[in-house]
Amino acid sequence: MGGCAPFTIEVRGDMKKLLARLRKMAAEDGMTFKGNLDSGTFSGKGVSGTYSVSGQTATITVTEKPWIVPCSIIESKMRGFFE
Repeated sequence: MGGCAPFTIEVRGDMKKLLARLRKMAAEDGMTFKGNLDSGTFSGKGVSGTYSVSGQTATITVTEKPWIVPCSIIESKMRGFFE
């Protein structure tokens, strides 16, 4: 297992509402999502990582992932969560 290079996502709208939605989506998908408006962690299904927020930009760092799953797939899925 290994990680992926950090990537950024521009956050549109209210970050507080987005975080509540991300927590709900993670729970429904059997994952954990812990954190606040500044930073936090996520894990589940062999993927774990951290996020930090500065202004309207979230930086996502995947620290662990299954070797068979490309980083591009994980990044695409993560971007979908923020839309």
